[in-house]
Amino acid sequence: MSTPLTRGFSTTSRAAIKFGGKVGLNDIVAQNPGNGEKLKSAVVDMAETLEKIYPKIVEGQIQGAKAHTSSKDPNETQKVITVGFYSVSGTRMLSGHAREDGNFSHWLSRAGRTGSK
Repeated sequence: MSTPLTRGFSTTSRAAIKFGGKVGLNDIVAQNPGNGEKLKSAVVDMAETLEKIYPKIVEGQIQGAKAHTSSKDPNETQKVITVGFYSVSGTRMLSGHAREDGNFSHWLSRAGRTGSK
């Protein structure tokens, strides 16, 4: 006889950021043999950290599964995965670059700087 699993109710719990768009987390693993798992973990860690700092973000959209040279930061020495972060209304609030070593950088969009939506 099996018993159903239950989850306790908490008013402070919040769902983790969902990843939407055309590219998923498993695509990162598939497109980056040898370091895909590290990049995937870096993206998830970045999303979890940014969610705590910017509670208005609810969705991340991975801009491309293949690690690439940053076009935003010419001083970047590592290849990155770019993720856009969006509010519940679909407004892009910020973007971030996740690196294989687990570090990340981020910058606010215009909407993120003004705190709108």
